[in-house]
Amino acid sequence: SQGLILSWDEVDIRLRKATSWLTDEDIRSMEGWQGRMVVSAACESAPLSDAFLAAGATAVVAPTVRIPWVRLAGFFGAVYENLIDASRQLEEIVETEKSRYPELDSYEVYRPSVGQGV
Repeated sequence: SQGLILSWDEVDIRLRKATSWLTDEDIRSMEGWQGRMVVSAACESAPLSDAFLAAGATAVVAPTVRIPWVRLAGFFGAVYENLIDASRQLEEIVETEKSRYPELDSYEVYRPSVGQGV
């Protein structure tokens, strides 16, 4: 993977090819991630979690594999709704919602390691 795809050359999904990406280096050099949580709906975006964390994000929620989009809105809606409850940790919320949406079980929560970022 070259990064998060930002644009395609064709509308037809069977013919299109990516024309621009947001790479690890781009993410690490961007300002504005400090203290933020990143939630990705992009397939296979977990490998970019280190770049977001190095740029200052407090957490990244991302899938390790291709994901079905059919119930993704419900999954994210439940995660965001539960984040309002400050007594629950992000990891607990994501695990609970993965049990309700088993097709999205590749989502993981990534946090900075000791001495990294934040």
